[in-house]
Amino acid sequence: GVGSFALEFSYLSKLTGDPKYQDAADAILHHVMDRRASFSSLVPMLWDVMSGDPIHLSHTTLGSGSDSFYEYLIKTPILLGSEDEIERSFMSTKLYLDVVEESFLSSKHEHVIFSDHDDSVSYPVDERNRYRHLLCFVPGMLALGTKYGPDFIDQHPDNDQIFKLAQKLINGCYETYVASKSGLGPEELEIYSSGKGEKVVNAGYYLRPEFVESLFILYRSTGDSRYQDIAWEVFQNLEEHCKLENGYAGLADTNVQNALVDEMPSFFIGETLKYLLLTFAPDDYVGLDEFVFTTEAHPLRQTWDKKINTDACLNDTNATLQPVAPILSLIFNTILFVFVFIFFRLTRKNLPHEVANENKKRS
Repeated sequence: GVGSFALEFSYLSKLTGDPKYQDAADAILHHVMDRRASFSSLVPMLWDVMSGDPIHLSHTTLGSGSDSFYEYLIKTPILLGSEDEIERSFMSTKLYLDVVEESFLSSKHEHVIFSDHDDSVSYPVDERNRYRHLLCFVPGMLALGTKYGPDFIDQHPDNDQIFKLAQKLINGCYETYVASKSGLGPEELEIYSSGKGEKVVNAGYYLRPEFVESLFILYRSTGDSRYQDIAWEVFQNLEEHCKLENGYAGLADTNVQNALVDEMPSFFIGETLKYLLLTFAPDDYVGLDEFVFTTEAHPLRQTWDKKINTDACLNDTNATLQPVAPILSLIFNTILFVFVFIFFRLTRKNLPHEVANENKKRS
C-alpha cells in the first residue's frame, strides 16, 4: 500500500548518504497530508498514481494493504529520531496520533469494540465490526508508540490511555485464541456490538505473526511475564497442532483437527518464529530502544545519537572482522545455500504427502 517503504527508504538514505530515497518516502507523506481534509480517520487504501487522488474515499482499512503504512507512521520517527529529522518526525507522528484518536479514542470507536463482560478486553475491528487476525498488530503498534516513540508523545495527554488500550486489545486477540479448541486464533470473526458474542467468518489459522509480534512488544514494554506465558501457550499449540516432520502447516479450522492446510508461508519462519524467539530472549537482545523492526520483521538499528556511540562499536567490530570477513562470508553463504536448498527440496517433496497423511490420521 501507499507509504509501505517509508522505513526502508529512510534507512537506505542514512546508510548511503543519498537523500533521494527518503525524499521519495517523504513525498508520499506530504502528498497524503496535503489531502488530509478530504478524508477522516483512516487514509484511503487505493490511490491513482497518475492523478494522485484517492480512488475510493470510503475504502479504508487497518488491515491488509494498509497496515504497514500505519505502523511506519510511528516506526519511522523512532528509527530516525534526531533533531534534523524533527519536521518529518512531527508530521508522521501527528498523523499517527490523529488516526489513533479518531479510530480508537473518540466517541465513535470506529475500530474497537469493548467487551461488555470484561473491562480488560477489547477487540480491534475493521469495517462491519470485522475482527481480523491481521489487526492484532495494532496493540503492538500502540505500545511501541507510547513507550519508545518521540518525546512529544510522552507529553500527549492520552498517552496512558493509549497504552491501556493496547493492553486491552492484546487481551481481545488472546480471547480469540483461547476460545478455539486448538488454542490458535481464527482468521476472521464478526464481533457483535459491545462484545456480546461473535460469528466465525473464517475459522482458519495460517501461522500469522501479528499476535506474537504484539506479545513481544508488550512484554518488552512492561516486563510482565504473563505475555511470555501466553507466547509459550501459542508455541506449544503450534507444536501440537501444526508441526509435521518437514515443516509446519496451518489449520483450515481452529476447532477441527483433521484439516491441515498444505502451505507454510515464508512469514512463519521470518516473523512468527522470530518474534516467539525474541520474547524469550534476554531483554537487551535486539532491544527495542536500539532497533526498529520493519513490517517483515527485519531489525534496523536506530540512526540517531541518543544511544551509545554505535559508529564506534561498528568500527571496532569491522576492524576485528575485516581480515577474515571474506572467508567468513564465503563459508556462511555456502552453508546457508546448502541448508536452504535441502530444506526446500524436502519440504516441497514431503509436505503435501505429510499433510494428506496427517489429515487421514486425524480424521
